[in-house]
Amino acid sequence: MRAARGDATGRVFPIAALVGAVGVVAALPREPIALRSSIDPDRSG
Repeated sequence: MRAARGDATGRVFPIAALVGAVGVVAALPREPIALRSSIDPDRSG
């Protein structure tokens, strides 16, 4: 059981690293946009 869990963990981490690297590379050429330009003082919450 311990070996199976180790093998599965060993497969998941490289896949997750690849997905993360693809996401970072895909986000690099995009221009940042402002999500909010001001804060509404009436809405405290």
